[in-house]
Amino acid sequence: MEYRRIQKQGAVDRERRVHSPSILIVEDQLAVRTTIRDFLHAAFPEAVIRSAPDGATAAQLWKHAAPDVALLDVRLPDCNGFELTARLKAAHPQARVIVMSYWDHPRYAERATAAGARAFIPKDRLDVLLVDAMAAALRSYC
Repeated sequence: MEYRRIQKQGAVDRERRVHSPSILIVEDQLAVRTTIRDFLHAAFPEAVIRSAPDGATAAQLWKHAAPDVALLDVRLPDCNGFELTARLKAAHPQARVIVMSYWDHPRYAERATAAGARAFIPKDRLDVLLVDAMAAALRSYC
């Protein structure tokens, strides 16, 4: 965390902790991961954005630097996003998770919610829905 000095009218300077939000993108396709990272960085320039190509790497990153919000793909090489969401929520009940998939199927949204995700977003709607969903998840974290 970084510290910034703030001033109040008529008051002595005080220090306040300012938290830079952190986001974890879990997506096996490098081009998709990079595009989402760039998109989120443009929307949340103060955010620390990490990425992982699979569930095992995501779990390790979570242990060492728990993100404020994770964006998980449904199809990963070593697990699926629903299972990973449930595991993360079991180990870290405060975890904020958004699940995404190329498949826009109502059952996917139900499974994501049942696993503990805050939202399900079809990948062909990320450009329209992701910033608002991420902002809502980050707001609920603070």
